[in-house]
Amino acid sequence: MHERITTEDEILGRMPLYDTLYPEEREKITQWILNGAPDVFNQSPSLADYQPVTYGFIAYENDTNGMRLDTIRADFFSPVQVPANSNVEFWFGFYDTDENGVYQMPSSLQENIIRVSQDMFMNTGYTAYTFELEPNFEPFYGPTYYDPLVEVTYWHHFTIDTDDFEPGKVYFMRAYIQDNAHDFLTEIPDDSQLYIMGYFSFVVE
Repeated sequence: MHERITTEDEILGRMPLYDTLYPEEREKITQWILNGAPDVFNQSPSLADYQPVTYGFIAYENDTNGMRLDTIRADFFSPVQVPANSNVEFWFGFYDTDENGVYQMPSSLQENIIRVSQDMFMNTGYTAYTFELEPNFEPFYGPTYYDPLVEVTYWHHFTIDTDDFEPGKVYFMRAYIQDNAHDFLTEIPDDSQLYIMGYFSFVVE
């Protein structure tokens, strides 16, 4: 809302229609937001303590000094093409906040398991790996639905030997993590996120 009433973008245009707010009114709205956007009873809104989410993964042949692989795919939702007879290191980015909207370090997440299977729903035939946790300083600034000012890094990583996988077959990856505010695991992606399942996949050339 604040962006739309204060934008200087002539194409986007300022709301409300015909820019009918006075500067003093825009300033009052700005101050209201800066003061915590309290309601008529002067109570600030409480934030939901959301489960962790992902902002994607990166992959390298061998290690972070090797060739970047995660961009080698037909389109955004197609499997990553990884080379045969090689080790591939996958790095995943997870983003979590507490009930106050404060960013939580990925090292505080628990469980930290990744499953790999030809079954996209992970019901059968999966191999489980335990994530190693350490920062890979490939900076990433969260999209606008996260905090765009918080620089986050990839922490969770694991390595596969591509000789363990059948060439030409698509393998799906699914992460299982848990934050301190929930007593159950978060699946990423879950069964409803078919479009992300394609993104979280690879095929050995």
